[in-house]
Amino acid sequence: MAGGANLLPARHLHPAEPRVQRHRALRPARAEHRRTDPARTPHRRLHAHGREAGTGQAHRAEPSLPHRAADRAAGAVVHDAGQPGLRPAARLRRPDDHGDRRHLGAGGRPAGGSVAGAVAGGRGRSHHRRRPRHRRGAALVGHRATGTQPLVTALPTPAPETGRRFGLVPFGTFTRTLTLAHASHVGTVAAALLIVALTLDLASRADRVVAQASGGAAGVALLMGWYLLLRICDVIGNLLPLACFMGLFWSEITLTQSRERIVIWNGGRSPLQSLMPLFVLGALFGALQVTALSVLRPAAVAVQIDSRLGSYGERFDRRLKPDERRWIVLADHMVQARIDFRNRTLVDVQLFELSEGGRLTGRVAAASASPGETAGTWIFRDGIRWTAPAGDAPTQATGTGATRRFAEERIAMPLEPLWLANLGIDARYLPQSTLSALASLEGLNEPSYRAWWHVRIAQAVLPLGMMLMASALSMTLLAQRTQFKPMILIGLAGYFLYVTNNVVVWLGEYGQLHPLFAAWFMPLAMIATGLGLMARIERAGRGGPLPTALSRPEPP
Repeated sequence: MAGGANLLPARHLHPAEPRVQRHRALRPARAEHRRTDPARTPHRRLHAHGREAGTGQAHRAEPSLPHRAADRAAGAVVHDAGQPGLRPAARLRRPDDHGDRRHLGAGGRPAGGSVAGAVAGGRGRSHHRRRPRHRRGAALVGHRATGTQPLVTALPTPAPETGRRFGLVPFGTFTRTLTLAHASHVGTVAAALLIVALTLDLASRADRVVAQASGGAAGVALLMGWYLLLRICDVIGNLLPLACFMGLFWSEITLTQSRERIVIWNGGRSPLQSLMPLFVLGALFGALQVTALSVLRPAAVAVQIDSRLGSYGERFDRRLKPDERRWIVLADHMVQARIDFRNRTLVDVQLFELSEGGRLTGRVAAASASPGETAGTWIFRDGIRWTAPAGDAPTQATGTGATRRFAEERIAMPLEPLWLANLGIDARYLPQSTLSALASLEGLNEPSYRAWWHVRIAQAVLPLGMMLMASALSMTLLAQRTQFKPMILIGLAGYFLYVTNNVVVWLGEYGQLHPLFAAWFMPLAMIATGLGLMARIERAGRGGPLPTALSRPEPP
């Protein structure tokens, strides 16, 4: 493309000076630049052509330099009335609906030094007379955006055939900065929730913990600290999802109040392009959540059971108690006995054998019973067996059935030793290896084991779902300003999601829902809903394809 370029450094246009004083101060520099610039010879030739016939308008052509080079040079304008592709300068518009960046000064002469205004002989249109159609501080992307296009402050340099593609850096400054900010807010909320939970726990059990301490004040302090550490390992898995939502909500409020969200969007990052910090934190908090539920909580509960500390030490006491007898109902048997959980044996056991119709066919009373060498076989020792008469046998006047004593007898009974050792302990408190073994047992009608096996895996994506919902709701309701009612609604929505997830898990634990559905429904639903809301915000903010050329297409 023929023509010259008027190169005026942009640093001369100091924004702090008044407009008129800036233009007057730049006149000597422009004149000297025009006089000494060898590239302005084609512009002098345009003086001979004068005003174009019938139009009365100055003309300029599209700059042929790459946009960044043109922006650094404060614009490169070519004027040739005889070349095709020219259009009136008054009709040249930027994608943000500004006039051209090059200012049109007094006398119609462009502030960059172009003589097109002098050729036209009239006052040109000033860039400062046209402002964007956006309110001050308003979002340019989002469902509340006032325009249909985001403000473009630096257009991409076009490639030879296709427009430039912006490649996002996944772990750049933006990701690191927001990840640290979000993590600090989530950590603060988690610490606050832990303080509240531990305070309520100690209020009812502090006297029992102190009673078990020995060694004076130092022993009490050590035992109290040890107990608090065990309780933190137990409850962190319950509180982390709620802390993720509330912490992200807090972080989004700060982005709205500081206008950083508008800066991020105007910088070219759409909502979907700003998700990398959430994905990083979702992976980290998801790993912490799975570790807390699969390792930390079972270990903390096991320590409390062994040391008989706290509520778990009382509820799940594994010692053999002399006056505690339990009933165990099996398919064709009913067992009443004292249970030695650590040795997986039955003490002072009574076994009732039933027929398919529920009729009592035999009774065994023994001093103890332990698992045999083969699965499904138990060895009863030092007992008495009573066998009921056949159904068609005549009734004896002096008693019925046959009784015999035995020193040892093997009886087939579908009682799993592993299940017996963990009888009375909820599935959520069992170690992962024990839970997996119990969930894979055939014939064991206990849905809580399978439900919690799936829940521990599904909890890996629950923090990400909570954070996506917090971010999406905040972008929808608090994109531009913070208001009391939307903030309360978002907080209540987070608590509702947290409680709903727990209720669905409990329904699966009690067999009312399929374990797979109970574990995965809420986490996946929150992730899908959050991404859907962000995609809707992005479509509403774009209003069409993003600009990839220097200016909008000229209307027909």
